[in-house]
Parts: sequence; C-alpha cells; structure tokens
Amino acid sequence: PYGRLHGELHRFAAAEHLDGPNEVESMARRILETAEMRIKNAGATEVVPEWRAGDPAETILSAASAHGADAIVMGSRGTGSLRGLLVGSVSRKILDHAEIPVTITR
Repeated sequence: PYGRLHGELHRFAAAEHLDGPNEVESMARRILETAEMRIKNAGATEVVPEWRAGDPAETILSAASAHGADAIVMGSRGTGSLRGLLVGSVSRKILDHAEIPVTITR
C-alpha cells in the first residue's frame, strides 16, 4: 500500500529506566524483532535493527547523526500535556534539537 521504501532504515530502541542490562536487552530485542517484521512487510528492502542504552532523545539524535540520517520518523505516546510540560517528552526534545526533518506519528 505504501509503495517501495528505498534506502537503509534504522529502527532504534532506547531506554534509561530499567532494572538492568538483561532486561534492557530482552525488551529491545522484542521491540526490534516486531518492528523489523512490520517494516519489511510494508516493503522495506533493508532494515538495520539497533539498540542503545541511555536517554532516549539523546540516543536517537546521536544515532541519527552517526548514521548520516536524512530524517527521523518516530511515534508519540501522547502521555498528556501536563506530564509533557513537567518532564518533557522524547519527541519534543527531538523536535527541539534535531538538525534534520522530524516526522511524529500517533
């Protein structure tokens, strides 16, 4: 339905508040496996799954820079405006600091 996706797509999982390396790795692998399958089913020819521990916004921005990304496409959890004001959302941080186009989906 979306046509053919060209280029290299990197799917990242980033986390900072988990109980340890084993939990991080296990969660990241599950997320990445599911996302890789969905992305390939949508027509992507090359998917590069990768996970990193750390602040999610900083990790995504760093990875985008390291890979020379042309754009960042990400989802929004929509956790609420009050929480977003107090804590700041990952998507808001990325929008504020990215030097490339950012698309946020719900």
